[in-house]
Amino acid sequence: MKREGLVIEIRKSIIKTGENGRPKTSLLFHVANKKKFIERVSPKLKENTAQDRMWKIIRKTQPFTINDLLTLARANYENARWFLKGLRTAGYIQSSGKGINVTWMLVNDPGPKRPYIGRLRGKGRAYGESL
Repeated sequence: MKREGLVIEIRKSIIKTGENGRPKTSLLFHVANKKKFIERVSPKLKENTAQDRMWKIIRKTQPFTINDLLTLARANYENARWFLKGLRTAGYIQSSGKGINVTWMLVNDPGPKRPYIGRLRGKGRAYGESL
């Protein structure tokens, strides 16, 4: 990444010794171009997955319910619930109502490409936003 001009400096530092006696290290990157760096290190997303179909429905249907995602995107319940939880935590959607009558609204639209909702890093940030 240094040769590509994305990173100016990489520093390795030892944080502390872990429980097993091995030192824990961290890498610190001084980034030249944040946007290109995030594109380079972000995972490559597969296309036409259940999450892609759900994201298209979320953007087109306002407000929507989890049943909309189950029927229109042909997604299973656990996948839809996990995706909605990730989008809510990252601040893309908000719920209204409780229990069975929950409806969701898109409040922060990042565009047609679905956001990556893998490991969330801290409250309100999706992967890659904390860099």
